[in-house]
Amino acid sequence: MNHCLWLIRREFWENRAIWITPLVVLGALLLLLLGGKVQFGPIGGMDNGTPLGAIPADQQEQLLLLVYAGISLMMFLVMGVVACFYALDSLYSDRRDRSVLFWKSLPLSDADTVFAKFAVGAGVIPLVSFAGAVLAQLLVAAGGSIRLALAGGSAGILWQPGVLGSATGLGLLWTITAMLWYAPVVAYLMLASAWARRGPFLWAVLPPLAVAIR
Repeated sequence: MNHCLWLIRREFWENRAIWITPLVVLGALLLLLLGGKVQFGPIGGMDNGTPLGAIPADQQEQLLLLVYAGISLMMFLVMGVVACFYALDSLYSDRRDRSVLFWKSLPLSDADTVFAKFAVGAGVIPLVSFAGAVLAQLLVAAGGSIRLALAGGSAGILWQPGVLGSATGLGLLWTITAMLWYAPVVAYLMLASAWARRGPFLWAVLPPLAVAIR
């Protein structure tokens, strides 16, 4: 178990995109907030000039839940791309730079290494996505509250416990779904990464494409 944890740490050290990508998304979101580019928009038949506080309470909750769900979906989609490229490069890169020879010299089995990489692709990355989604929701809530307060509105609208709780629950459901959905995809991409001598992306894409065309 301790070996597996150290191997997972190794994947974080060697694949910085796993934790840098959510930070980049959060930074971009912060810039959009500071630039006033993030709008909560109208709901139903209301026009763009309708203040959020003037929308009925039930529609406020629907609108905010849509906003928070959209933020979570963006984070999960971005991290899904990261997971795919991570799985494609996971075993191929070890052979390409010959670092596999160093790891083989340690008291670690090939099964431990493969399991750790699979656990990162199918489990850890969805968990990082969930954490990034929650942070993004809180960032938007904080930024939106400041803008509402400066405009003379009620800053507490964006912090409704029911909405934030529902958004967090939805993100947790997506995390579980992503783990189940990514597992066979990550396994297949890792197989292509282990099999291909060069161009693992083509080895992963061409067989399903050939079957589809057939």
